[in-house]
Amino acid sequence: MAERVYCPNCGHSNSPHRVTCKECGQNLKDLLIQSTAVTHELELSAQEASAILDREVAKYVERGFRVISRTDATAQLVKPKSFSMLWFFILMFTLIGWGFYVVYYLAKKDETIYLQVLPNRKIRRI
Repeated sequence: MAERVYCPNCGHSNSPHRVTCKECGQNLKDLLIQSTAVTHELELSAQEASAILDREVAKYVERGFRVISRTDATAQLVKPKSFSMLWFFILMFTLIGWGFYVVYYLAKKDETIYLQVLPNRKIRRI
């Protein structure tokens, strides 16, 4: 398998023949020569990736997210929608506000995020 070239701008893994990053369009021409050296420096052990991801996941858990699935380098988290009593009462006391709030609440979705530890030790939110 060919070595991968990681974008210095967004961390996206690109094939070595790409001249620009597939994700953000960053020029990779100068990195193509250095790709082998860069990828060896950026390799992570599973334990190292897991530790980095643990710290990042903890931040989201504090904000109300729940972990749905987890590997050493990736995590799927979901933040359930919440019912806001404050907004309910504010809108309830308007003539048709309660109807708008019910429609808003029913249309609201759970927030789901995916986190991935990149070989350059950065977290990528997908």
